[in-house]
Amino acid sequence: MTLHPPEGSRLDLLYSEMRCEFPRLTMQRKSDHWYWRWVAAFLRVITLGKQGAFLTRFTTTVGMHLAFGSNELEDVYLETLRAWFVTNPAWAKSAEAREWWVKQFIGPNYLWAWPFRRHVEGWFDAELIRLQLGGDV
Repeated sequence: MTLHPPEGSRLDLLYSEMRCEFPRLTMQRKSDHWYWRWVAAFLRVITLGKQGAFLTRFTTTVGMHLAFGSNELEDVYLETLRAWFVTNPAWAKSAEAREWWVKQFIGPNYLWAWPFRRHVEGWFDAELIRLQLGGDV
């Protein structure tokens, strides 16, 4: 089942722009498809119940780009930090944002992709300092 955002909404505008570049792009609700429900159940099992948000809090892209490996994952989350810095600098600088960002790597959301907390905190801190000093966003 293909979803359509409310007409005129910000999501509708973004979706329309993306469809110009990727005409076959579709949006689907994960809970409507057996295979996403299966992936969610599998993730709950292998993370001993720690990853229970796959169906509701994660966007998954299949068919256009598959990111894997800690370097690409790091780049994606650094881009998230840059977006926070532009749209809400106070949040980007907050301890709460830093902790959320770090937990994406060291927790079950991405199967403990990088379990070294200090290393991940270093990525965040270095990028935040670079942005505060006027680095490219």
